[in-house]
Amino acid sequence: IIPMVWMGDTLHNFVDGIVITASFLISIPLGITTSIAVAAHEIPQEFADFSLYLSKGVEKRKVLLLNILSSLATTVAAIFTFIFRESLDTIQPQLLAFTAGMFMYIACSDLIPELHHEYKKSFVWLQTVSFFFGLFLTAGLRMLLE
Repeated sequence: IIPMVWMGDTLHNFVDGIVITASFLISIPLGITTSIAVAAHEIPQEFADFSLYLSKGVEKRKVLLLNILSSLATTVAAIFTFIFRESLDTIQPQLLAFTAGMFMYIACSDLIPELHHEYKKSFVWLQTVSFFFGLFLTAGLRMLLE
């Protein structure tokens, strides 16, 4: 299971690097917004991977090394995308559409259904406030950076 998780995470990070760079090539504000969105989703996912590795008996140092090596795929992909940016111009809209679709998929398949599992009003209130905070943060960053 460890090699599959590591390969999946590395591929995932590679795609993140392509998407972030493609976003920056279109506009700086879009690149910043995309980077924030990727980080907001990537940080918890890396903690989950770290926990999974530890639960399977992998040493902490090896877990850290696996996560660092996997994360380097983002930088490799970013450099690759930047170098070949002229060749990628024709598929840049598709890359961004794919990115938007993936974030919408994550929200619809993972996050929104999770709201229905908790019935405490305080928890639902916190989730609702967090959701709107994210919307306003994105809108505010867009206005500020344009």
